[in-house]
Amino acid sequence: MIELKNDEKIVRNGMQAGRFTIFTSPADVTGNLFDMIEKGKFNGDFVITGCPTFKGKPIWNCMDDLIANPHSHGLIEAIGALSQIIKAFNTYLVFSDRSIPELKIRFEANIKDVFEHDASRHNPTVWIHLGHGVLEHDFEPIAGLEDWEDEEFESVPGISNSHEEEDFISARWLRDAIIKMEGDILFMALPVCWGKQISEVLNESQSILCSHAPYRFRVSETLEFYDCDEKGILPTHTLTTWSEWVRVFEKGLRNAIVNHCTEIYEKNGDNSGKQNGR
Repeated sequence: MIELKNDEKIVRNGMQAGRFTIFTSPADVTGNLFDMIEKGKFNGDFVITGCPTFKGKPIWNCMDDLIANPHSHGLIEAIGALSQIIKAFNTYLVFSDRSIPELKIRFEANIKDVFEHDASRHNPTVWIHLGHGVLEHDFEPIAGLEDWEDEEFESVPGISNSHEEEDFISARWLRDAIIKMEGDILFMALPVCWGKQISEVLNESQSILCSHAPYRFRVSETLEFYDCDEKGILPTHTLTTWSEWVRVFEKGLRNAIVNHCTEIYEKNGDNSGKQNGR
């Protein structure tokens, strides 16, 4: 686990309509990316939930299993992109006094095998869910209404606990579990129907730095990793966005290392001056 001097939650770029704005696409990423990463707590776990099962157990135990019995096109590419992102993160940490986590991939059948309202458990560093989403899981009263106003309700999206399109969990329940658990999520990927709406709720936790959840609509299970626009999956079936995530992290890494080395040089220069009585 990375032990950080600053234990505060990750600070977001800003707020819109009561929701925290985080990095929800490569285009959102700003120059302070690695500064924000330094404020998080990460344990190195790379967890994939919603895995297909056989007799109640995930059909994959390791990457060898996934290569022999692949999922939709794009999953292995996404894993590769995310490992490159963690590599950039680790490279940056070489220049600090922090320990570097060993990335460990884990395949789980259910979200609740990973997330619970339990402060002794730790949020994964990277999380991908291979299940389903629903736009209206339940309806909850809108808070903050005046006494004289009629009670109003708002819909809350849900996410499947497993790979099957059943046993849905309220996005707010999952958000509160993320808040309750220790540490932060560096990258969350929700390639599911209505993933954008689900992620907007989960991002309220202030414990997620990067969120890849591009779909505001239904998406077929075999197409869930492909690029899209507001209307649907692009017919070219490309994976450009995953490459873009890697590109912005690698670009940010170069800038962060230059800035970090400059700070060290200036600090050493100040200390040298003090030792020489200047």
